[in-house]
Amino acid sequence: MRINEELVLFLSVLKWIVISILIGCLTGLAVSGFILFIHHVIEESNHYQHVFYLLPLSFFTANLLSQFVLKQHIGTDALIAAINKNYGKMEGSFVPTKVVNVILILATGGSAGKESPCAQIGAGLGSVCANVFRVDDVDRRKMVLCGFCAGFACVFGAPIAGALFGIEVLAVGVILYDVLLPAFVASITAYQISSALGVTFFYYPLAFVPDFGRGFFLQLLGGGIFFGLCAYGLIRVIQKSTAFINRIPIWRPWKGLLGGLVLVALTLIFFTGLSGAGA
Repeated sequence: MRINEELVLFLSVLKWIVISILIGCLTGLAVSGFILFIHHVIEESNHYQHVFYLLPLSFFTANLLSQFVLKQHIGTDALIAAINKNYGKMEGSFVPTKVVNVILILATGGSAGKESPCAQIGAGLGSVCANVFRVDDVDRRKMVLCGFCAGFACVFGAPIAGALFGIEVLAVGVILYDVLLPAFVASITAYQISSALGVTFFYYPLAFVPDFGRGFFLQLLGGGIFFGLCAYGLIRVIQKSTAFINRIPIWRPWKGLLGGLVLVALTLIFFTGLSGAGA
């Protein structure tokens, strides 16, 4: 009986190592291709000084795609909700639609971060693998989470932090140990592939090592509370503004067109140098 239990445990660990490596490889290839492509798109669009005039058209097209293909907005918050409440089940069309939308915005001089689409690409690939292997809901959630972690690892070049962040998505402040190994393996695999394909990361080396004492701990505590309050305030502002925009009785693509016109006007008034990924 003891041997059988150990054998089952060994096979389970082996199964998740293989699955995690597969998801990490797929996510690393897909996300690396996406990152390298959008960098190329940004470089090409920067050759045209007035490309931002196309922002209203790109916003209109992006909202049109979301309106008829996805029929709803899917951001990182919606993806986290899908992992928690729906076992990671999501529409198969949301990954290519999200990628096209981000490329449209960046190609026309818009500012869009690559973290959200990369995490969603990884989660989408995890969901596709779950469909192919026909796993149950619990394993599906794990596979989607592996892709989610791998996507973050490719963007930031921090596989350990990406894995821990993805694990806490399932339950804030709780480490789920049955997901720990797959998340680490998928993140490290994706990071190694993205590094090998030439994706570069931002590193800020510390020139000093602070002494950890009572004063430094209080500074960290105060900084954590301050930044947490700032993040909470930003989230509330985004939620309120989103609710306000949704109440406006205008077809969603027209809202995108109007928003693009507002951005063009603000750019002409203030500054034309801020555009691109995360600008």
